[in-house]
Amino acid sequence: MRKLNGISPGQGSTTTKASDRSYDELEVGADNSSRCLHNEVDVMKVLGGDRKLKDVLKHTLDSEENARACLQSLMSAMKFDKKQNNPHLIKLESFKTIVKLCHRDVFEEASASDYNPLQQAVRLLDQEALNFELLYNVIQTLVERCPAAIFFKPSINGTTTTIFRLLKELKQSNKAPNKDWIQRTGELLKERCIGYRTERVDPKTNEVKLYDMWAEKRDLMYWDAKSGQSFPSTHVKYEMRLQYADMGTEKQFCLNLVGETQVLDEVYIEKIKDQAGMRFESVLDFVKLPYWKPDKTDLAQPKREAPGNSGAAESSEIKPNPYISIFDWLYTECGVKKIFTVDVIDDGSEPHSNAAIRRCLRGADSEGKQLRDFKVEVWKWKKFDVCSDTVFYAAPAAREVHLYSHGNTANSDDEQDCRNLENQFKKNVVKHCKKLQEKEIQYRIQGVGSRKKDNENAAGMRSLVTTSSQVANKQKMAKLYIARLDDSPESRTRENQNFTIASCVKALKWAIAMEVDIISMSWTYERSQTTVDTDKKEFEQLIHTIAKENKAILFGSLPDMGPNTELHRFVPVGMDGVIKISSATLSGAVSAENTHTKSNFILPGEGYESLTTGEKLRGSSFATAYAAGLAAMVLYTLKAYHSMLKDDQDAEDAEKALAIGSKGDGMRMIFRILAQKGPEDNNETGLFVRPFLTFGDSFMSNTEGQKLSLRKVVADIVPTSVKRAAYDTVLSP
Repeated sequence: MRKLNGISPGQGSTTTKASDRSYDELEVGADNSSRCLHNEVDVMKVLGGDRKLKDVLKHTLDSEENARACLQSLMSAMKFDKKQNNPHLIKLESFKTIVKLCHRDVFEEASASDYNPLQQAVRLLDQEALNFELLYNVIQTLVERCPAAIFFKPSINGTTTTIFRLLKELKQSNKAPNKDWIQRTGELLKERCIGYRTERVDPKTNEVKLYDMWAEKRDLMYWDAKSGQSFPSTHVKYEMRLQYADMGTEKQFCLNLVGETQVLDEVYIEKIKDQAGMRFESVLDFVKLPYWKPDKTDLAQPKREAPGNSGAAESSEIKPNPYISIFDWLYTECGVKKIFTVDVIDDGSEPHSNAAIRRCLRGADSEGKQLRDFKVEVWKWKKFDVCSDTVFYAAPAAREVHLYSHGNTANSDDEQDCRNLENQFKKNVVKHCKKLQEKEIQYRIQGVGSRKKDNENAAGMRSLVTTSSQVANKQKMAKLYIARLDDSPESRTRENQNFTIASCVKALKWAIAMEVDIISMSWTYERSQTTVDTDKKEFEQLIHTIAKENKAILFGSLPDMGPNTELHRFVPVGMDGVIKISSATLSGAVSAENTHTKSNFILPGEGYESLTTGEKLRGSSFATAYAAGLAAMVLYTLKAYHSMLKDDQDAEDAEKALAIGSKGDGMRMIFRILAQKGPEDNNETGLFVRPFLTFGDSFMSNTEGQKLSLRKVVADIVPTSVKRAAYDTVLSP
């Protein structure tokens, strides 16, 4: 369109409206003044002409034959000739519009030249004196419009031709002056190929599912690989090919270590680097890593053979955050530059720190500056309560993010931020999608609402929940005071701890100031062996004082570090006065990690499912939370009984029972009884607590009936013999 500058109304023809005159006629009457043309243009007529032009173009391209002929005419060297003032040069934005109007089938089928449009464009890379940047952008546009076009394989002169075969021939051509553009195009097509998935109907379920196309990708990219045809095409078996040392010309486009049963620390990583001989593409479909420290693993396990030393033992201790080495290796030694999906199971007792996760994906130099970006698109790093800042830093290009929460403040705050920004989000969507109305946008946080569902994994728990709700009607519900330890990156620099001891001290002091009845500590740290830590000393003194003065009932979780763990080395669980809790299966079998570790009680800590992900959860930390909740239930019952009998002749008896249950030693007696043992019974691995056998599943609705029910429960958990025997010891100053 020509520029229309300095048009003066009244000059030129006086009998013709400005909107009806040609541009040439308007320019005849031009002078050097500058005025607005808005009053001279019939806007509705212009818009009408624009709509008419679009309709004609769309109608024309609706015909696949026309669309195919149009695209073929555009895929010629003349359209990319870089000579000055080339009137035939493709206008990129116009080309994008045409591509959008063409039916998808046009890109997946051959034209008269036997090639599809994408292959025609790639073949032009062999020409000279072309605008290769424009050609690359056209190829990118074609791939984005129809990624499936990459998989088109025409038979030409009896030979199956693929896009990657064409590229290889171009690379081998001595006359190709544009090897850099050929390389860039190859990387683009490889990335789109590896990341592509298609929808197909599952013949077993008749459901439409995303299909990875592993066999097609392998055959397409490695059509000339020496060993490529010898491997099965199924997804699962394909991943096992990582075990082969010599892959010929074929490289891997995924890394899957799920299923490994050994510790995936730096020793293991060095082993696969030195012995596996794996070769990777620069683009990986996914990296899947299991929890780095499998079940039955102990920090004090036997020494392992280091790679390449034929019998030499690796004497160093197992260090945390091992996956930094894997991602360093992929980037620096394997040349991996992009990973579509990062899928890491990190839900054990020793997950990677947030700082370590950031370093895995972004690296760090001596000054802490980032060194890389894998351009991760799907984030599935299963660490509970990882903060959103870590995800944003580690994967700024992520389009799909999976977060896993235990209810800590990191994810709770992020969820609240989502709610606060809901309206702004809707406005932004409408702004960029004019045809969508704000009221049509539905906002949902996945998982919200499911938290109130009753978890019935443990047999008999429903009756306990029922009784708890009935008791709560007579006694004010428990107040939860939650203190989060400082797990910032700075806290992870010493002694492999995931939090600061100073924050432990602060949390404990705060809990006592709040006059709490029960303190649950589902974490541990190792006592100093060589250095004097004033914070640790203060914390241990606080625990000693709380237990001695009966200020609160203390529960501590076993560290779950293997059957040979020496419990006295760990705080707070290894201290006197702390009730030691170990994890068990739903049937009462102690967890494998704690088989030979002494505890006071074992409670269910396995077989639970996450309400947000559906995945299995396990560990003594869950069992400890269970124990603390059960203790609160016991106190509810005793307080409700005491409250109902204030003016009753048995009021003194109820007061004694409450006094016993409010002390640490008294709660131990009650837990033993709930384990169907005597109040003084013990064993080496702990007693399995089964409260539903005592509380039952019925609770009368009328006042007298409730008194009877409470009287029976209290008589069971604090029998007369216990009151008589324990009153002098448990309640003594």
